Amino acid sequence: ATVEILPEGDYAVTAMFVPGPVPDDAIVINEINYNSADDFDPEDWVELHNASDQPVDLSQWVFKDEEDAHEFVIPEGTVLPIGGYLVLCADLAAFTALFPNAEPVLGDLGFGLSGGGELLRLFDNSAALHDWVSYDDQAPWPTEPDGNGPTLELRNPTYDNALPQNWAASDGHGTPCAVNSTYESTDVTEGPDGAWRVDLGRPQPNPLDTRTQIAFSLGRAGKVDLSVYDVSGRRLARLAGGRFDAGVHRLSWQGLDDRGRRLPRGVYLLRLEAGEARLSQKVLIVR
Repeated sequence: ATVEILPEGDYAVTAMFVPGPVPDDAIVINEINYNSADDFDPEDWVELHNASDQPVDLSQWVFKDEEDAHEFVIPEGTVLPIGGYLVLCADLAAFTALFPNAEPVLGDLGFGLSGGGELLRLFDNSAALHDWVSYDDQAPWPTEPDGNGPTLELRNPTYDNALPQNWAASDGHGTPCAVNSTYESTDVTEGPDGAWRVDLGRPQPNPLDTRTQIAFSLGRAGKVDLSVYDVSGRRLARLAGGRFDAGVHRLSWQGLDDRGRRLPRGVYLLRLEAGEARLSQKVLIVR
């Protein structure tokens, strides 16, 4: 914001700063070690990454698996810098013995991660769900991290971490507190007719109990498909299809499939296809 002041004499200005809101996609679950190899066992651990353009204060944020009783509260004074990493580990002594140079690291979680896949959740200090991943040890998820040594690595922190194709098995035993070994660049070249300028907003509210509002915007008119998928890639419901004018479009979804049946509790994906654009957002049903 810009403020113009035209003083007619001596003039004092004092800037009063307050913390800004944390972007919805600021902190991402970026790496998961859920079943170590027998000959290299740091116990279970998860890496968080700050993918935003501002430091984020993680004081009193809470990490949970799918059991509400399993929770780890991040201590006061924990600030993740721009591009920073933070490891949360089940056994601090076991982890630091094998990764002595990795920092910062917090432990002990007080619980481990399932070797058969489960839901991992990160809540901010207002108890709002900030990020979650429902990983698995079976295809289409990479299967090498299931006891063979590698970890699950997100190919790029800007990718949707709910999609199994955006994860890969690490080289070696993972890269805690460092850039993932399977990192992919997102550099793209704009087409001759310019960008589509398409956006898919996060559902509000999210998690969803009975109803959520979804908004998407188009820079120009064109054909659109907005559908709901489960995490295995099976389409369950089409929310919008056909040609839409440029501008912002809003719709309501009650968590039903195309047959009008209520979808069970779990993680689902909203996927918007418009021109060459492919965008997705996660939605969690909690009823």
